[in-house]
Amino acid sequence: MDGLITLVSGVILLVLLPAWFFKRRGVEVQGVLVLLRTKRGLRFLDGLAVRRRAWMFFSDLGIMVSLGLVGAVVLGRRTGKWARVLAEYALSTCISSVLILPFAGNLPLSLAVMSFGVSFFILAALAQNTLLIVQGYFSGARPAPGVVPIIPGTGNVPLYAVLSLAVLLAVHETAHGVVARAERIRVKSLGLLLLGIVPVGAFTEPDEDQLNRTRREKRMRVYAAGSMANFVTAAVFFLVLAASASVVQGYLIYGVPAFDGQKGAMLPMVISADPAKQDYLIQFVEQGSPAEKAGLRPGMIVENAETLFNKRPGETITLVANGTKFTVTADAKGMIGVTGSIIPEYDKYSPGDWAGVLFLGFLAWTFLLNYLVGMVNLLPFVMLDGYKLAEDAVSEFVKNKKTRKLVTRALAAIVGLLLILNAVPWFF
Repeated sequence: MDGLITLVSGVILLVLLPAWFFKRRGVEVQGVLVLLRTKRGLRFLDGLAVRRRAWMFFSDLGIMVSLGLVGAVVLGRRTGKWARVLAEYALSTCISSVLILPFAGNLPLSLAVMSFGVSFFILAALAQNTLLIVQGYFSGARPAPGVVPIIPGTGNVPLYAVLSLAVLLAVHETAHGVVARAERIRVKSLGLLLLGIVPVGAFTEPDEDQLNRTRREKRMRVYAAGSMANFVTAAVFFLVLAASASVVQGYLIYGVPAFDGQKGAMLPMVISADPAKQDYLIQFVEQGSPAEKAGLRPGMIVENAETLFNKRPGETITLVANGTKFTVTADAKGMIGVTGSIIPEYDKYSPGDWAGVLFLGFLAWTFLLNYLVGMVNLLPFVMLDGYKLAEDAVSEFVKNKKTRKLVTRALAAIVGLLLILNAVPWFF
């Protein structure tokens, strides 16, 4: 009951009252969403857009990464420059292969991505995970969800990830605006989307009438630019992270499960590598091992984790777990027979430790968020750029207006259903 009261109070104070206040001040409010618009930054977009050919090349790659060969055919038919489009398509398949690298060994899936783009890969991944979820429920196990809400400050998502989110939004919306201006489409304003007082998004507001009247390939370039910019940003931050991790010593960067300790979606964690600043959660004790004989059990927390590492064969160590001392003698391989996970003791961190954690964590989360959002944004689902790309691609081949709407809405309905099914394990 207390949790419900806290939730209701938070919604009233952080969402409803701020929305009411903004509306009274003449700010546009749609439901509980507040839209803050500004014309500042429009000249900056114009300055970036002067290199029109470079932005055309950049966004053409984005179209073909999203839609594969279908996107290449649309561009070839619209521009008539087949040689250039095919060369760009060859490069886009290399980019797509990197984006789906963990699944590159799957030949049918790789061929499908070449034909229909990364958007098809995400759709196929959702469908595959839906089957795994159904199988899990039938087997009596609670499966891991296929979608993970990433909200800074909740679960295993650190609060500083909000900085990475800001980079993501700035890059994504700037790319939309720059390509719109490069295609001579007017941008009316830039803006921030608030849920009460909480920033949840950003937007670039082009002249919708002009955008709808412009040539199809130009419109598609505007839609594809956001995700393409996110992929480039992800690549840059990944390289900087890899270089920094080899220079900034004394930290561990690893993945933690996003859901109930299960395998599946992993989120980055950065902690001090100093064992004296770590506890160790025992998750498994091998039967007949020195640890079991000493009385150690799963669920215990070892408070002097530094003694677990670099043991010599036959060495006797004293572990303090749950306030009790346990004497354990390592076997001939220097092992005691436990596996588990590290729990950082943040209260022992120095300012220098925190500086390294925040720096490397910011790099890791900026890479991850740009990659994930860039991919998900290409899904043919309402409010996503992938839906608009799919709509224009279908319009290129299907001339009947009703049929076009039916196809795109059917795609959106399928994606919506898959997203719902992939979220079910969070609740049941």
